[in-house]
Amino acid sequence: MDSGRIRPSDPLGINRISKGIRKSPLHQPTFANPKQPQQQQQPSQTPQLSDLERVRRIGSGSGGTVWMVRHRPTGRGYALKVIYGYHEDAVRRQIWREVEILRTVDNPFVVHCHGMYDQAGEIQVLLEYMDGGSLDGRRIASEPFLADVARQVLQGLAYLHRHRIVHRDIKPSN
Repeated sequence: MDSGRIRPSDPLGINRISKGIRKSPLHQPTFANPKQPQQQQQPSQTPQLSDLERVRRIGSGSGGTVWMVRHRPTGRGYALKVIYGYHEDAVRRQIWREVEILRTVDNPFVVHCHGMYDQAGEIQVLLEYMDGGSLDGRRIASEPFLADVARQVLQGLAYLHRHRIVHRDIKPSN
């Protein structure tokens, strides 16, 4: 996560939806492998928070912490973003709206959002887990790798823009 504060105008950080790098079948990092469109999960299909087990911390910043979690019934891995701080009702409504927008995104180059939990004043967002790590701090020596990353980022951005969604914080950590 970046060290910037989450702004009230963008409390969830809808602009931070493309975290991490996916690993290819050969375990060489690539940004996002093209895949078939995901089946959109209905709200009733969001895993129960009580069924999620925290495995390890992926990263943290002033805005929150991201955990790798495991869905106990299926063994499936997810990323759970825990957003710090007290949130007024207007901020909570904004986060809910952003999560609902993100749940409609279906593109192999954009991280999928599976749902949100608002329990005991703590806001948590369940996201697709990216197993390849972050580009932040990574030295990219290969031009073909850099070109591939750039192509995939631009494909994800083009998809978002076609759907009138703006990513306002493009950087390696995102």
